[in-house]
Amino acid sequence: MRGLLFAIALLFALPASAQENTWDLRFEQAMSQELPSHKVDALLALFKTEPDYQNRIVAGYNAMAIAYESQRYETAAKVGEKTLQMTDEYAQGNLKQRDAIAEYLIAIYFHDDQPREAHRVIDENLRMNDAALDDLWAPSGKSIIHRFSAMTCPNQIGELYRESTRIYHPTGIDVGCDYKAYNGEDNTISVYFSKYDLRNISSKKVHDNVIESVRVNWGEAELSIDNQESDFKTLSGGEVRESLFRLGSLQKGYRYTGTWTSVIDSWVLKSRITWDGKLGENFGHEHAKALLMNTSADIKPHLEFCKTPAAETDAQRLDAKTTQSLTSLLTLMADDSEKSDEGRPVNSCMGKASEEGNAIMEWYKNSVRLYSIVGSAVDEDVYVSADKLTGLLNDSAPVHFSLKSVKLDSETEDKTTRILAVYSGKPSQSQVFQDYVAYRKGELQTLGSVVQQKGGDMHVNVVGIGEE
Repeated sequence: MRGLLFAIALLFALPASAQENTWDLRFEQAMSQELPSHKVDALLALFKTEPDYQNRIVAGYNAMAIAYESQRYETAAKVGEKTLQMTDEYAQGNLKQRDAIAEYLIAIYFHDDQPREAHRVIDENLRMNDAALDDLWAPSGKSIIHRFSAMTCPNQIGELYRESTRIYHPTGIDVGCDYKAYNGEDNTISVYFSKYDLRNISSKKVHDNVIESVRVNWGEAELSIDNQESDFKTLSGGEVRESLFRLGSLQKGYRYTGTWTSVIDSWVLKSRITWDGKLGENFGHEHAKALLMNTSADIKPHLEFCKTPAAETDAQRLDAKTTQSLTSLLTLMADDSEKSDEGRPVNSCMGKASEEGNAIMEWYKNSVRLYSIVGSAVDEDVYVSADKLTGLLNDSAPVHFSLKSVKLDSETEDKTTRILAVYSGKPSQSQVFQDYVAYRKGELQTLGSVVQQKGGDMHVNVVGIGEE
């Protein structure tokens, strides 16, 4: 952990009232105390008495950091836990602020020889960060899974702890996870999974393309390992190629950066690690091995079943006023808004996507759902599932497929399930995606909706009769 920066208070968004109640003056007086112990005491006094919660969080954060650097680990841990609790209570959603507090608290527990407490803070912080991710990742126990590839990023691999999860392309074809080893050194440890056009290109050429930017940025470095096959493979048997750069001298100390790549179908699994030479030349190799093997176990079988896409056949879309369409809506009501629907599976295959990446169609294997439409522009659960229209028609009635949307009102907790379209057969991805776009533009006449209120009441709106 690096030295405390006085300007760290700027990380937290100070309220407008800060200037009016002279908070800045009181904070400056506390920070100007000569002895670290006096600074901590003054900041703790502010933490207990400040009327504004955000000011208290800033005081608590700095008290924790100074106590930590003074090796007063018990004091640092106590105020850190209270500051984190206050952030969760009053500043929900400010994950950048929460990350900054949690990072110090994790380091405190490791330095105080309390790994169990450190793991607790790590897992809780990752859980909150993972819950805020968009539809491309799915939390799964103490790991997170990239839905389109089954690439898995565990919370912990040996002494590596996952810090963050990244999305570099909105359609989910370039993702990554960052890890950290809490050893006091300034290291960056990451694993990535990206889709490439790999036609007529060797794995050696792929690796050279991946490390091109490293060659440029580390131009003065010595190339210790130049694109050679590594002594380990991924769990699916894939070849791994590696390159290693060394910068510095024996007298001034070395710094290393390395890149490891493996081609899996049309995707490239990569690890990039930069570390202090004091950890030894083999540090990157061993950690790349752990990263690539632990993240890759399920990728190949998942991609295998995604190679055969769902059938691209158009089906008849029923008119909103037909008996079958009305029956779809009423069947939905009778079935209590599909209690049997299992929701989205963790793993999925990417289908159609908008150019901007704000709407993506995904499809599944052995799921109640046929398709779902997700993305940054989709603010409701939109999916296609099969419905057998029984109850109002005879048992021999054919199976229809319904395009639905489900939205939960965050204030009233009412759930609205809207029938957007009904198909007489299994619809194609293109057909459903076009219907969804038409729905968002207001060009698709929907059948109606079922509103389930928090108290249990149910209301049905039908085209031409209710609010629809």
